Amino acid sequence: MVDAAVVDAAVVDAGALGSNDGGTWLALPSLPRAQQECGVAALNGAVYVVGGFGPQGALLSDVNRYDVDAGRWSAVRPLPRALHHVNVATLDGKLYALGNLEGRGFAARGDVFEYEPAADTWTVRAPLPAGTERGGSAVGVIGGEIIVAGGYRAGRAVTDVTAYTPSSNTHRVLPPLPVATEHVVGGAVGTQLFVIGGRDGAINSVTRRVFIYDSASTRWTSGPDLPTARGGHAAAVVGTRIVVVGGEGNAAVSSGVFAQTEVLETTSLTWSTGAPMRSPRHGTGAATVGTLVIVPGGAGVEGLGPVAIVDAFSL
Repeated sequence: MVDAAVVDAAVVDAGALGSNDGGTWLALPSLPRAQQECGVAALNGAVYVVGGFGPQGALLSDVNRYDVDAGRWSAVRPLPRALHHVNVATLDGKLYALGNLEGRGFAARGDVFEYEPAADTWTVRAPLPAGTERGGSAVGVIGGEIIVAGGYRAGRAVTDVTAYTPSSNTHRVLPPLPVATEHVVGGAVGTQLFVIGGRDGAINSVTRRVFIYDSASTRWTSGPDLPTARGGHAAAVVGTRIVVVGGEGNAAVSSGVFAQTEVLETTSLTWSTGAPMRSPRHGTGAATVGTLVIVPGGAGVEGLGPVAIVDAFSL
C-alpha cells in the first residue's frame, strides 16, 4: 500500500494535460545520482535501478533500491562490474540481470547475474547461449521462465529470443522475432509476451511494430501498432494493461524525447492515451508497485544526458 503522505508528490492531472483516459503523474524522491540506460524492476515492494551511465558518461555498476512505502532510496550491493542496457527481471523473490552492453564501445555480453536481496549478494549464473549476447532487449516473465526478446549486438538490432529458467539454471532458444529490433520494451500478461516499438539500430529508425509471443503455441503474431513510434522507451504491466512511456527519436521537438503515455489493454488489443510525462525521458525502464508505474532516471535529451528525476504514473 502506498502512503500518499510518504510519497509527498507533486501531481499532474491528466485532464489538465488533455489526456483521453486520465491518469496522474507524481513526482517521487530523486535517485542518489543521475542514471540512464539502466535496468529497472520491482521486487517485494521496492524498485531496483541497475547499472547504466552516470554524469559525464561515467560507467556505473550502481544498484539503487527505492522503498515505495518508506519513500526512500538506498544503495545495495553493486553489479560485479559496470554495465549498461542491462536486461532485468524478477522471479521467485530474486532479481536477475540477463545480458547487457559493456563499455563505451557497447560490446554485447551474455552475463547472467542473480541478486538475493536478503543476503545482498550477486551470484554468477549460466550465461546466455553463445551467439545471443545482447542488451537493450524486451523482457517478460511467463511461468517459471524469463524471456528476453530482441536487443542490440555488434552495431545492429537482432531477432534473438531466449528463455531462462532459474530453477534449473538453463536457457533455451525460442522462435526468433519476425523483425529485428533493439532499444525495445516488453510486458508479459498471462501466457503472452508483448514486444513493443523499438528501433532498427539508429536513433531515428523508430518503429510502431508490436509482436505477440504466445508461450502455449510458441508462435509470434502481429499486434496493434503502438500509436507513437519510438525507441528507448519504458513499459510496465498493470493488471491486463501495459503502460508505455517516453522514448527518443522525436524529430518534432528539440530534445528529441517523447512525452507520450500510451496504454495497451491486452484483453481487447486496443490502445488509449494517458497524461503525458511531467518530465519526458528516454533510456530508463519502468516497474509497477501496487498501482504505480515508477519511472526512475533516464535522460531528458536524446543521447547522453542522465538525470536523477523519478516520477510515477497512476492509472
